[in-house]
Amino acid sequence: MLFRTRLYEKKEKRLVRFPRGLCLENFRIPDGVKSIGEYAFVYAKKLNDVTLNINGVDIGEGAFSYCESLSEVKNFNGVKNVDAYAFAYTAITSADLSGAITIGDRVFMKDTLTPFSVILGNSLMSLGDNPFAMCILA
Repeated sequence: MLFRTRLYEKKEKRLVRFPRGLCLENFRIPDGVKSIGEYAFVYAKKLNDVTLNINGVDIGEGAFSYCESLSEVKNFNGVKNVDAYAFAYTAITSADLSGAITIGDRVFMKDTLTPFSVILGNSLMSLGDNPFAMCILA
């Protein structure tokens, strides 16, 4: 279903695709959305910041990969599961993943050595292969 120029499925609980060519700099994930699909925002080059809903969300593989301008994600601590490469090759340099249960492979991978700070919580059950590849953890 097309809803406000974004494609959702499962009664708007899953954001499947952010329309290519839509040049938004900021985007707020609606409260009812429980998951963001694989590669949903890939190559959204103008996207600077994203606000996640506070009710917890799962982020699919490569969901925000190659969003080169993406430097801030608000309510990161509401993320429950984040799949491989979800934020690979973005400008993000910190993440509060204190509510995360699983973190996939190379989630925050960079192409050059980059300082990065992260907060992990007691709820973490699974940590993938090198989720902070090319990040210098502070």
